[in-house]
Amino acid sequence: MRLAGNQCTRIHVVLYDRLDDLSVTIPPVPLGSGTLPAFPAQIQGPDAFLAFLEHMGVDGRLVIDGDLLGAFTVSHLPASPQQIVAALEARFAREDSVLSRLFQGEPATDEERTLSVPLVSFTLSSFSCEPDAAAGRAQAWAEAQAASSAKNSHG
Repeated sequence: MRLAGNQCTRIHVVLYDRLDDLSVTIPPVPLGSGTLPAFPAQIQGPDAFLAFLEHMGVDGRLVIDGDLLGAFTVSHLPASPQQIVAALEARFAREDSVLSRLFQGEPATDEERTLSVPLVSFTLSSFSCEPDAAAGRAQAWAEAQAASSAKNSHG
């Protein structure tokens, strides 16, 4: 599905240590009276990432193709939060397998060679969460996580 304009909330994900350490950023949203600030957060672990995706109503990933200085398209590929996390975990397992074989001197196909380049970032989407509400919704999630962590650390 091709997209036009800012119809959905975009969530940029940067992986530092696969799903064990990652950051999410919801870009700033221009409004008539100003701009809502960006929302950045560090997330630790696949369970916390899945909880964030579910809270934000993530419903797919965005693929941007083309030339930055020329024409480009943005496509939405539907996927549930569970499918996204499972696909990432499967990709990491394939990466490990391919890298192990390459280090042992075994040949790899062209497709397998693409897996030897680590996935470091991607963009997810939520059509159920309006862009102007996304930062507040994400902030509420972060505050709930902090309160849960504080409660768990006190017993």
